[in-house]
Amino acid sequence: MGKLVRLGKAAIYIEVVGGVPQEFVSTILSVLEEAYALLGNAPDLVEVYIYEDSNRLLQSLYSVAVELGATTVATYPVSHDAWLGWPRIHIDYSACRDLDVEVLKALLIHEAVHTILHGNMQSYIVAIAGVPQELRKSEMIYLASVAVKDAEVFMYLAGKGLTRYVEAYLRFVEPEIRGVRCRSIEEVLELAMLLQQLSKVMATDRHVQQE
Repeated sequence: MGKLVRLGKAAIYIEVVGGVPQEFVSTILSVLEEAYALLGNAPDLVEVYIYEDSNRLLQSLYSVAVELGATTVATYPVSHDAWLGWPRIHIDYSACRDLDVEVLKALLIHEAVHTILHGNMQSYIVAIAGVPQELRKSEMIYLASVAVKDAEVFMYLAGKGLTRYVEAYLRFVEPEIRGVRCRSIEEVLELAMLLQQLSKVMATDRHVQQE
């Protein structure tokens, strides 16, 4: 059973699934409170789920995906969805417990922006008119939509003068960029998504340096 916590403008429903230390839960709430204060905006309600491990996280995501008919499920240490019509943040404790605090903060701030920009069902509407039939696979549409949403997050943070969190986020995903091998169209899209994130930050850095 979860509990409702008021963090500034946002009401946070937080639920722990499995064995997660209270100290970690308190850290998450503290970082989210700081995140929404920095952003100067917050949804009325955000659900936050902290899972003991990736198995519990996957079980939860799959159960909702099956109910809604979703065909693509991806897991990350910290992620966001609005499948049910409101913003939800998912946190894998086993993947986050050894992260540097600044990296964890960057991941949470990234997802906090998603709750602001993409916390409703409208963010899942994708226009595919004019898209070649061979590119209409659910995995490809998912990767392309994630790239667009992440670019919007980075631009939002840049507009708030918070590029340091974008940089920390990209340092975290850098090993993924190095590990991508473009043997399929899906992997090409994955690489393009990661490189797009990097290019947005580099462009923002040049703009800041010129001012």
